[in-house]
Amino acid sequence: MKAATIFLTAMTALSPAAPSGLPGVFNTGPSLEKEADGASLNIRFHPCAENADEICATVLETIEPNGPSGKTVLPNGEPVVGFTFIRDLKSKGEGKYRDGKIAAIDESLIKGKMVWYGIKIDENPDGTLSATGCLGFICPRKMLWTTVGGAAGGAK
Repeated sequence: MKAATIFLTAMTALSPAAPSGLPGVFNTGPSLEKEADGASLNIRFHPCAENADEICATVLETIEPNGPSGKTVLPNGEPVVGFTFIRDLKSKGEGKYRDGKIAAIDESLIKGKMVWYGIKIDENPDGTLSATGCLGFICPRKMLWTTVGGAAGGAK
């Protein structure tokens, strides 16, 4: 009995913990890129495969309100759906997440090469996420992401 308790305690300590916060599926809101024609993404956050203490997000679905664009493969050869486009995000507590990287899928498809930015995310009291894309210390792209089933998110 004591050996079983020690084994279970050790297994619990070695198991990767899921990151706190950011549960559910979120929509990124319509792209600001004219060529993207209002497309958005449904995404899910999860522990990163390389480091379970960090948070990643994977594309679950593309939403193309004006019909399929046929753009389903990224410039790096990976499919858009299933692509881990947010990486290395760290929880700083109190609903704040920092130091991550985000692939600008819309820009990457338009430019024909992968485009990455820094990202910071804040949880809002209404369940939405404020996501800010950054180049160094300049953070010009502000987005509001909503849970799927809620009001549409968007960029500001």
